[in-house]
Amino acid sequence: MLFSGSDDTLIKVWDRRLFGSGPHKGCVGVLPGHLEGVTFIDSKLDGRHLISNGKDHCVKLWDLRLLQDTDSVLPRSDIWQGRRSRDHSGEKHKLDKSLMTYRGHHVSDTLIRCRFSPYASTGQKYIYTGSADGNVYIFDILTGEVLRTLERHEGIVRDVHWHPYLPEILVPGWDGQLHKWFLNDKVS
Repeated sequence: MLFSGSDDTLIKVWDRRLFGSGPHKGCVGVLPGHLEGVTFIDSKLDGRHLISNGKDHCVKLWDLRLLQDTDSVLPRSDIWQGRRSRDHSGEKHKLDKSLMTYRGHHVSDTLIRCRFSPYASTGQKYIYTGSADGNVYIFDILTGEVLRTLERHEGIVRDVHWHPYLPEILVPGWDGQLHKWFLNDKVS
């Protein structure tokens, strides 16, 4: 299985065994829910869950068992092209079947990534993302609460890397700085 996201706001799920065949050329379903383009997708590697970051300033948690038919959802035709997206905090896509929506960070000027925390050191109970405001946000996967905000950069934080075994996060920023954070077990 492969996952893709784009400025049409849809996450598409592909079965590589079906590439080039059938009416959808391997696309087995879609996950609509973002109101602006999708910037990044991370799989939990459990065969069931993934998260996506969007230009609508949301991270969404998905269950692949809730895939929707590709013919039932029309993609958006307007493309973001680097403009600042508007505030969608009170809106929801009418076909959104995501399990949870995480808010607090900002996506603008570039594609911002989100990830599940490492299995070995945290049991993947957190989601973390960079932000255009120079911070890193760590969310509780079950409640959606921002557990910690790591503030140190003057520029955009596009990507963040959590050590797979140690309670350390490495944060490169567009300000040319690289910061290492040491976290306790509770993250907060």
